[in-house]
Order: sequence, then C-alpha cells, then structure tokens
Amino acid sequence: MSSKEFSATHPLKPSDINFTTRKLHQPPLDELINVLREGVTKNFAEASVELADCPNFMEWPYNFPREGLCGDPVILDVGGPSYLLPTFQREKYYNLKTLLQHLNYKHNTLAIGAGAGPWPRVGSNCEVCCLKQLFQLN
Repeated sequence: MSSKEFSATHPLKPSDINFTTRKLHQPPLDELINVLREGVTKNFAEASVELADCPNFMEWPYNFPREGLCGDPVILDVGGPSYLLPTFQREKYYNLKTLLQHLNYKHNTLAIGAGAGPWPRVGSNCEVCCLKQLFQLN
C-alpha cells in the first residue's frame, strides 16, 4: 500500500460503532484472595496470596507513567479476531482517545493492553502493547 493510501485512511468514527456495556462483578477482597489462593496452590508447590500495599508503579520494574491503577477503571474491548478473518480488514481501526470521548470517559486515563497495531503507520498488519497516559479527553 502506498503512503498516499495511508494518508487517506481514517479511524472509524465512534458514532458508527455499536457499543455494548456490561456491569462487571467486583468481588469483596477476601473472596478474591481465596479464589486466587485456591488456584495458585493447585498449580505451584510453594505459593502464597496476601493483601499488600500497592507498589509505586512509576518505579522499576513497572515504569508506568503514573503511581497506581486507582480511579474509575474501564475494560474496553474493541474489534476482535473476526476483523482478521477471512482476511485482515484494513478499514477497521480505531482511535482510542476518540472512543473514550464518545463514551463520556473524560478522565485523565492510563491505557494498558495489547491489540492490533497502527497498520497505517507501520505499513502492514502488526501488534501493539500499550502503556499510555491520555490527558485532556474532554
């Protein structure tokens, strides 16, 4: 694909996307600890699970752009394997910032995750691992 074709390509408009929201179960901490403990001890000879203070994620080995994960968390799952089969669908790519704005998520946001990469910039189908602080979403 030529660079001219790349420059003519734009992310899908959020208004053209069908959004589904779901309320996620947030278990009490003691329930979460028990479930994790049960799973870990079944799979490892020596293991422990306990509640501890959160480390400063800005420090090594995490090197996040902010201290922690607290706030108003959202799981945003966009696209999926169906966009790759039977062939890579180049016309289906997104701008994370405009998606969050469309959902009225106007906080300063820490985006963490993996997914399809920015093929218009790379020139081919690719993957991305995202750790990005998004400011001024409103």
